[in-house]
Amino acid sequence: MKRSSKRVKGSVLFLTLILSLIGLILISGLFMAYYRMLKVIFPVRIYSNVREAASGTVTLLASYVDKGTFSRIDQEECPSGTKDITQDMSNSSAVRCCQAEIKFRLVGYTDVFPAKATVCLLGISSLAGYSASPVVGGGGMTLRLNCDNTPCLYSITTTAFGPQGTSSYVESLYVK
Repeated sequence: MKRSSKRVKGSVLFLTLILSLIGLILISGLFMAYYRMLKVIFPVRIYSNVREAASGTVTLLASYVDKGTFSRIDQEECPSGTKDITQDMSNSSAVRCCQAEIKFRLVGYTDVFPAKATVCLLGISSLAGYSASPVVGGGGMTLRLNCDNTPCLYSITTTAFGPQGTSSYVESLYVK
């Protein structure tokens, strides 16, 4: 009898491990589906100072531009996790801008600090060294950009706010 009891315990342990693995796979699959549904997830990163946080935020947003997250902001709404801050919504040819608040931590602090970041689609450029064609069209024309085949020019600005009222501002132009 003791021998069959050991076999049952061993098979129950094995079954428990298999079911735990299946549960873990299901939970990770749900997380991946949620991640793809939102498209934009801003992780909380740790930086040594506010200037590095502002620069890191620009780098993070540039990686999202590379992934194509902001490639159609002139035709569609801003990606989820950001809000549309276009100045003149009635003008369909106005420069489109999306704003996000990205949280970060600093070494030595337990608080989470905000960085307000803005991504604007400024225009397109056909060749390096030539000026960009602006998004703003004249005479009531609606200008639509195709950033799939042509390099697009983005403005990425970030203001990171740190402890005791400190802040750092970084502005960059990014071509994708």
